[in-house]
Amino acid sequence: MNEPMFATDRLNDWFKEDLRQPNIFRLMLIISLFGTFTNYAHISTLASIFALMLWPFGLTLGWRVPKPTIALAFLFGLVLIHVVIYGPELLFDRAFYRRDGNFFVTMTPLLFFTCLAFPLNLKLIVERFVYFVTVLNLIVFLVWLIMGVALFRDWAPDVGLQDTTKLYHFLFVAHNAAGGFLGILCCLSMVMFLHHRNAINLAILALNIATLLATFSRGSIAGFFVAVLLVYLFRFSRKLSISVILGMLAINLILVGYIYNNTDILPILARQVLVTQIIGDLHPSVQPLLDGNTAIRLETLWPMAMHAFFQSPIFGIGFSAFNDVPWDLWGWEGLVAFNLSQTTVSSDATAHNTYLQLLAETGILGLALLLWFVKRLFDYLIESEPGMVRDGLLMSLWMALVSAFSEHRFFTPSQMLPFVLILAMHMANTNYKILVSSHLQDLSKRRRNKLAANRR
Repeated sequence: MNEPMFATDRLNDWFKEDLRQPNIFRLMLIISLFGTFTNYAHISTLASIFALMLWPFGLTLGWRVPKPTIALAFLFGLVLIHVVIYGPELLFDRAFYRRDGNFFVTMTPLLFFTCLAFPLNLKLIVERFVYFVTVLNLIVFLVWLIMGVALFRDWAPDVGLQDTTKLYHFLFVAHNAAGGFLGILCCLSMVMFLHHRNAINLAILALNIATLLATFSRGSIAGFFVAVLLVYLFRFSRKLSISVILGMLAINLILVGYIYNNTDILPILARQVLVTQIIGDLHPSVQPLLDGNTAIRLETLWPMAMHAFFQSPIFGIGFSAFNDVPWDLWGWEGLVAFNLSQTTVSSDATAHNTYLQLLAETGILGLALLLWFVKRLFDYLIESEPGMVRDGLLMSLWMALVSAFSEHRFFTPSQMLPFVLILAMHMANTNYKILVSSHLQDLSKRRRNKLAANRR
């Protein structure tokens, strides 16, 4: 038997054997992934809670740390320092992790699980996840169409005043949360159909797109369709990825800068004080009634974020400080100034733009670290083994990055946890294959040396 055939056969044998062995990390990730279909029951946060407790061990004791994880660790460190300085009590506040601090819930699994090495039949897991959620989606969608009932949400006592029959919420409190999740589901469905061109996968794709449109979550809808254009029409999934994002970001910043320079910021700050206080006292589902439209983004939220950035361009005014108004800035305004407001609000009142939100709260340093992480992530996925899972992750990444221009979506658990958990499994699986391949190469080398010694 020649050496490549020997190594491949041994790798496959070891993979199948280790796949049969129980693994708590694999089980935890799978349970969390299949629990992402709702935010009424927080099953999906199981992996996040575990990772929050053990992430330092993953970074220091793991077999290897992928390059994207290294970049994310720097961003995580910056955000953690911000929170410790701004309000360390927030780290023990459940409301903080649900809203302003959902960065930790969403991204921490990548800090721990991507440093481990264990095998997964990831293609099968992703396919079954899509089938499972699509069946649920069909049932809930038919109930909504026929009976005009948003399951669970209409029956919950604290959903607020919004009419829930006009927009499709799937199994989420807010229609934008449903849109973000269904946008990722559409990306996975699209890739599944392109890899298995059959009527069932076409029907799955059509249903998931229809339900995405029914949420009327404009940022998610635009994110999905622009991602389809970028990946399949312009082929940016495999080249010039970070250049495209930088170009889109430059256009966005020029637009916001023009609006800001033609805006009287003082009335905007006063208006945002009122809006933020109202939102802080009500249920998050009421937010779309107050500031969930394009005009408020262009005329209020984006200029406000730009103003915060100009007050403290290097480090920002403090992570989670954007909606803690009125601002009480301390330091050297125009260089480094932090918000020392006595009001701390954990709410969904963001800049509705991840890039502007980071600029406002963590400055140019935070945005640079995010772009470094995104660049490393694109490089990692492009260099990964081609296949359905890799293509699904690339498509989902594009969708997340595009939707982040109109919503603070890149750290939102409802949208990003399915992507993050699949990505964590992909990296752990890749680590396993690299580890076993390296071991087999050593065995093969020893085998050759032994044969050579016997010939002598």
